[in-house]
Amino acid sequence: MLALSIKGDACRKHCPQARLASLPAGTIVVLSSTWEMAMSDKTAFEIPEQMRALADKSVDQAKKAFDDFMGATVKAVEKSETSAKTLQSGARDVNRQALAFLEANVAASFDFAQKLVRARSIEELGQIQQDFLKKQVESAQSQGKDMADTIGKAASEVQQQTKK
Repeated sequence: MLALSIKGDACRKHCPQARLASLPAGTIVVLSSTWEMAMSDKTAFEIPEQMRALADKSVDQAKKAFDDFMGATVKAVEKSETSAKTLQSGARDVNRQALAFLEANVAASFDFAQKLVRARSIEELGQIQQDFLKKQVESAQSQGKDMADTIGKAASEVQQQTKK
C-alpha cells in the first residue's frame, strides 16, 4: 500500500481524480499500487541447480585450498621452530666454548702477570714473556680450530634439520 500526504494545491495540480483534489490539506490517502501488488506475490525466480552445484563446488575447492595452505604453513612453522632450536643449541655450544676460551686466556694472562712480578732479572723477564707468547699463539691456533669445528657442527645440524 502507498500512503500519500495531500498538501493543498499540490494535489489539485498532480492528482487527476477530482475527489482527491477536493480533500482538505493534510489528509492522508491510502492508494493501492500495481507495483506493491506484484511485490507482495511470491517471486517465482529460483537459482538453477547447476549454478548452486557450481557455487558449492567452488566453496569446497576454496576450503580445500585454504586447508592445504594452512597445513603447509603449520609444517613450515614447525620446521623453522626445529631449525631455530637446533640453531639456538649450536649457538649455545659456541657461546659456552667462547666463554671457556676467554676464561682460559684470562687465567693465562694472570699467571703471566704473577710470573713477571716474581722475576728476578731481565733475562728471566724475557724468557717468561717468550714462553707466554709461544703458549698464547699455540692456544689461539687450537682455540680457532676448535671454534671452527663447533660452528661447522652447529651449521651442519641446522642444515640437516631443514632437510627433514
